[in-house]
Amino acid sequence: MVLACALVAGVAVYLVWNKVGRGTPRPLATKGPEESAEEVARRRYAGGEITYEELQEILRHLEETRGRKAV
Repeated sequence: MVLACALVAGVAVYLVWNKVGRGTPRPLATKGPEESAEEVARRRYAGGEITYEELQEILRHLEETRGRKAV
């Protein structure tokens, strides 16, 4: 009896675990207007994801490529 309950619980956990890892991603709860590349870079710098030098390199690159179409 205990073995049957453990087996059922194990299968349920397995199914939930695999469903969470797969499928379509959930949309963000507070999706606002799209950010520009500059805004994303500045937000990443403010959040500590990139260094000041990386921010400057990104901004320089964006300035150099402004007006060109991405392929």
